[in-house]
Amino acid sequence: MPGRIILLAYYFPPLIGAASERASALAKALPSLGWEPVVIAPRDGFYHRTSEPEPDCDVVRTSSLELSRMLRAGYSSVVRDAGLDSGTSVHAVRTDRLGSWLRGAVREFVYVPDAQVGWIPFAVKAAVQALRQAGDRSLIWSTSGPYSAHLAAMRAAHRLGRRWVAEFRDPWSTAHPINLPRHSMRRRLDLAMERRILRTADQVIIPTETMRHELLAAHSGLGPDRLTVVTNGFVQIPRRAVPDPSSPLTILYAGKVEPGEEVGPLLAALDRLQAEHPGGVLLRVLGDSAPWNEEKWASAPWLKLDGFVSPVRAREAMAESSVLLLFQRHPANRPALQGKMFEYVGARRPILALCPENIEAARLLRRHADARIVSGDPVEGTLSELRRLLREHRSGTIQAPRVTLDVTQPLRREEQAVKLAQIFDRTLAEPALNRSAPTHHRGGPGD
Repeated sequence: MPGRIILLAYYFPPLIGAASERASALAKALPSLGWEPVVIAPRDGFYHRTSEPEPDCDVVRTSSLELSRMLRAGYSSVVRDAGLDSGTSVHAVRTDRLGSWLRGAVREFVYVPDAQVGWIPFAVKAAVQALRQAGDRSLIWSTSGPYSAHLAAMRAAHRLGRRWVAEFRDPWSTAHPINLPRHSMRRRLDLAMERRILRTADQVIIPTETMRHELLAAHSGLGPDRLTVVTNGFVQIPRRAVPDPSSPLTILYAGKVEPGEEVGPLLAALDRLQAEHPGGVLLRVLGDSAPWNEEKWASAPWLKLDGFVSPVRAREAMAESSVLLLFQRHPANRPALQGKMFEYVGARRPILALCPENIEAARLLRRHADARIVSGDPVEGTLSELRRLLREHRSGTIQAPRVTLDVTQPLRREEQAVKLAQIFDRTLAEPALNRSAPTHHRGGPGD
């Protein structure tokens, strides 16, 4: 008998990014496994978006009080160089000292639990209505960020006494200090909200074993059987032509540069390689150009900043490149498995990963990809590996994939959908939790 999944996903097409891609792909894969999704998503979410057709599935679009869109206008009186938000992208703002203080105060004491808090009342209303229409064989599945999705799901599940699966794609209270609120009161509040979610949800999904260990350590008494690891995955695309040996070695970086990561050492290594082999290398960047523009090599002839592209075009660009680039040096990012990494694996191109050897991402790449791990000196170590890649490129030995499809198969999105369906089946089969009243939170209009 088929079941109904009520999926609360703020990031869903036309919004772009790893979270949106994951939610969309899984929503399309679940029906063949006995679960029909109804997606609850905002009508006008404040994030980068694409004009490509939306997924062919049941999507309920809700209103949302977008605090970021509203409050950025207040920053305009103190910004020196703010980009204008277009219909398809959201630009970062650069502020002076007063503007930075205002932004920090808003993030600490208004964005609770995050900037999407204004979506909660609308998501609750839509989720309750969808659950009532779905019948007994249904449950709610919330995915974060934003963590507001979990607070909405918790309220809807409690109101109707339904089962609930919460998926944390990123650390919250266990995040590195670079990503944590500064004020101790806010940190305690986040910890309390996270604890409530972990103890109230019938099942919790996390993306990495590292995050599983961290959550169990941070929340004593939390049963290990409540946490299940389901990684991200990739959508298979056909092979495409890659640069031939007479063309430059084309290196692609897709997506944002995570907090704490430095692009300078890589660019220094590429500049030296270009001096040794003029015209021999090209770095393409898809996504936000700001981190690359701030370096002295921003106008270098071997650097091409292509801005934001659709997810489909990004995957095609990966398959068309000689080498794919990944940063994961900073301790803040080491527990994560970045969404782009899975797409890289699916493209079956060599992956130049600037990261420690002993993190979970490096171990996964060793198993499923043609991985070139650089864990030593960020300039000399990177330059050495780039020279090796250029030699292989010119000899024609990296033009064909070195990794077979059966090696990448476990990371396809269809495989992750099977794991999710099993979790949903198990959640409905097990006795329901005895839920008490949900924790109060700061909501929006109509809450």
